[in-house]
Amino acid sequence: MNIVYASDNNFADVLKVSVLSLLRNTEGTQKIRIWVIDNEISEIKKEELRELVAEFPNATLTFIQLTTQIFNTNINLDRGSVSSYDRLLVGSLLPVEVERVIYLDSDIMIQGSVTDLYYMDISDKVVAAVTDIFNETYKKLLNIPIEHSMFNPGVMLIDLVKWRTLHLEERLLKQLEYFEGNPLQGDLGLLNSLLYDCYYELNPKYNMMTAFYDFAYKEMLHFKKPSQYYSDSCLEQAKKEVVIRHFTTSISSIRPWYAQSSVSGVEKWNDYMKELGIEKSPYNEKQSRRVVRTLLQTPLRKAVLNILSFVQLHIRPMVINYQRKR
Repeated sequence: MNIVYASDNNFADVLKVSVLSLLRNTEGTQKIRIWVIDNEISEIKKEELRELVAEFPNATLTFIQLTTQIFNTNINLDRGSVSSYDRLLVGSLLPVEVERVIYLDSDIMIQGSVTDLYYMDISDKVVAAVTDIFNETYKKLLNIPIEHSMFNPGVMLIDLVKWRTLHLEERLLKQLEYFEGNPLQGDLGLLNSLLYDCYYELNPKYNMMTAFYDFAYKEMLHFKKPSQYYSDSCLEQAKKEVVIRHFTTSISSIRPWYAQSSVSGVEKWNDYMKELGIEKSPYNEKQSRRVVRTLLQTPLRKAVLNILSFVQLHIRPMVINYQRKR
C-alpha cells in the first residue's frame, strides 16, 4: 500500500502526527510504503520521521526531494502553501511501478484502516475523493459545468496508470499557466478544473472535514450554497464511522495543533502530540477572525453566517478573478 504526503518544514510536526495515526490504524500484516514529497523539510525533522516509522516493521519511509524549479508560473497563493501544489507532480515523482496511491494532506488524522479505500474499485475514474462544498459561482470561474460537483483533494485515491496515460501532470501545469498562477481555491481549484468529470465520489467518512462538525447541516448549505451535496443522514452516519478526519481551516474553530483549539477531534490529536513530545503552537489570530469566531457563538450567529455567505458567494470570487485579470 502506497501513501504519499507533501509537506514543508512548517507542517513537519503536523505531518508526524498524521503518520503516527496512519501507522496505528493500519493492520500489522499490511505493508505500507510512505512517500513524502519534501519541500525543504529540515534534516532534524526528517530524522524524527524516520525514527518514528522505524518503530513499525510493516512500514517504510522515502523522502522525495524537489531539487529543481518545477513551476514555470509564479504561484500567487489563494489558500494553503506552495507545497500543496507538489501533489500535482505525483505521477512523475513516484517510481513507475507505483500504480496506485492514497494522497493525504498533512492536517489529517487517521481513525480507521484505509485498506478498503486503497483497494477500492473506482471503475474508469482517475481519482476517488469526497465531494466538497462549493457553489455555482466558483464553478463558473473554474470553467466547471454547473451540473458537476467539486471534490476536496486532501484525500485522494489516485490511479497513477490513468494519471500518467492522460498526461495529467503536463495538463495541470498548463492549466496553472492559464490561470496565471492564481486559480480560485489554489491547487484545489486547479485539480477540479481538469478532473471534475473523472473523479469517483467517496463516502464522506473518508474525508470528514471540519465544516461537518462546526455547522449544522442547514447552516452549512446556507453558508456555502452548493448546488448538490450529501444528505444530512449520510453525513451523520459518516460521523459514526469516521476513517479519516481532516482538520480543514474553518472560520468557526481553531486547528488542533494550536494551544487554543477546542475543535471536534482535538482530544485524540492531543494524545498523539503528547506521545510524540510535540508542544502546541500559539495561535496568532487576526483580530477580524477572532471577532467573527466570537460572534458565531452569540445570538448573532445567523446574521453573521448570512454576511459570510454573501462574501463567499460574491465578494471572494470577484476579488480573485479581478487579481487574475490585472
